[in-house]
Parts: sequence; C-alpha cells; structure tokens
Amino acid sequence: MNGEDVDMSSEAQQQQITVTDIDAEFLPQIHDIVKTVEKDPQDAATKNKESLDASEKVKELNKKIERAREDVKKLPGIALTKEEQAAQLNALKKQLKVKQELLARYRKLGDISSFLQLGQQE
Repeated sequence: MNGEDVDMSSEAQQQQITVTDIDAEFLPQIHDIVKTVEKDPQDAATKNKESLDASEKVKELNKKIERAREDVKKLPGIALTKEEQAAQLNALKKQLKVKQELLARYRKLGDISSFLQLGQQE
C-alpha cells in the first residue's frame, strides 16, 4: 500500500455520510416557488421581476436536489445489491450477538478482584 492509497482511503472515510446528514427538505422551497408563481401582478415590470425571482428559486432547488443526489451516492453500501446488504446485516447481527454473549460472561465473573483471585487459584 503506497501513500496515495492511504490518502484515498482517508478521503473516502471523510466523504462517508449517513442518511441523517443528507438535506432532503425540499417542500419549503417548493412552497416558496409556488407562492412566487401564484402572484399575478398586473404591472409588466413587476411580473418580469417575479418571473426572475421564481427562476432563481428553481435554480436553487435544482442545486439542492443535485447535492442530495451526490450525497446519496456517497452513502456506505449504496453500491451493494439488496442481497449483499442483507448478508452484511446478518453478519453484523451475528457479531453483535457474540459480543453481547461475551459481555454477559464477563459480568458473571464479577468484579476485577474475583477475576484476579480466579487467576491465582490456577
């Protein structure tokens, strides 16, 4: 593994995001666009201004949608099939179960002093 590989893997880790990081709140912007379009001014200059304002808001919405699409592509596991994701989930569930069992065993041993006494008896 060379230095470039390390840089790329750390860069990939920094780019990984979760679903909660994705800003997918589009309704307020859509509502704002609809309100702007619903205005029907009689004056041609005002109508032109409202049209430009609506156009700018649509561009902002498109940028936000595009950012959300790019963020979705960065989600971990997005390249995996449904079956691969299910297999990965099952493997993680098995790991969790094993770790929970180990924790339960350690708790049964008691505190550290009884654990140390157990080691001295052998």
